[in-house]
Amino acid sequence: VDIKTFLRDETAWDRPDFESARGKDPRFAFTQESWAEQRRYLDSAVHALSAGDQARAARALAETAPEPFAGDAVRADGPLEIAGWRISIAPATGDIVEIAAPSGLALRGRDEALVAYRYESYDAADVRQHLDSYLTRRPEWAILDHDRPGLGKARSAVSAAWRPSLAGVSSSAAGLCIMGEMPPEAHARLGAPRRVELILAPESETRLVARVVLHEKPANRMPEASFLNFAPAGAADWRYRKMGALQDPQRSARRGGGQLQAVEAAMAVAGEARLTVSPLDSPLVGPLDWPFMRFNPLPPDLARGLRFNLHNNKWGTNFPMWWSGTVALRFVIDIERR
Repeated sequence: VDIKTFLRDETAWDRPDFESARGKDPRFAFTQESWAEQRRYLDSAVHALSAGDQARAARALAETAPEPFAGDAVRADGPLEIAGWRISIAPATGDIVEIAAPSGLALRGRDEALVAYRYESYDAADVRQHLDSYLTRRPEWAILDHDRPGLGKARSAVSAAWRPSLAGVSSSAAGLCIMGEMPPEAHARLGAPRRVELILAPESETRLVARVVLHEKPANRMPEASFLNFAPAGAADWRYRKMGALQDPQRSARRGGGQLQAVEAAMAVAGEARLTVSPLDSPLVGPLDWPFMRFNPLPPDLARGLRFNLHNNKWGTNFPMWWSGTVALRFVIDIERR
């Protein structure tokens, strides 16, 4: 349902007020049910398949379910070895700073982090930046679609980027699990997950499958987003694969939405290596260092790297405005010789 029509609430922003409203105000329950109705369309589609295709769909959906990682704790004060791959991580955050394939090809991070999870929260000033940069006219419906009336009075709204603290590393024959704890304030007052896991599983001498698991994310009505950053040092000649064809992101039209695009894969060259990152569950990608809440009309500049958007509630139209639980998102990382 349309938020501006069915959920015109300007007070229930802080988590205690929001949780109270979800339990008492029928508008919140009605809105949530509309999102559940949309998700049930997928169930209806699966039920319409033949028996064989239903089984294939069930297997595909099962691969998206978060599963506990069973492994032994290992020290993280040096490179970690898994099936000939060497992974180096930052001791404070658990960010990956280097990946070396069995072939000897290695990717290092620009400004330290090569692969990193980040959670961002936004306040009323960020929303105003979105309105001022995105809207070309200001009819009432456009303001109500994109604004967050009343957010400026929220006590806990904050414009900030949050990173995990390394909680431990475990290893098994199947792969490596890097565990991070998010700041307690971001989890208790905002919508950051309690814990983040980055699970790396080698599939071949050139391919890793990375699974990002966000554990115990609370529902949060205030604007928020999570990202998985990729910032390989020396990366150049970025290309997006869209509908099977390689596209030069720089050829995006001005005001053509280059800030956030859906892709099948992103590719770059770095020294002797060719990097391909294929998101299986979260295809939205944009420049690493562009503010998410401010619309940028230019073609995307990927000189600093890129980041995949894992979730957001930026657009107040017909999208879910909050969600909670545990979710796994998969990325296939190929490192091949050019």
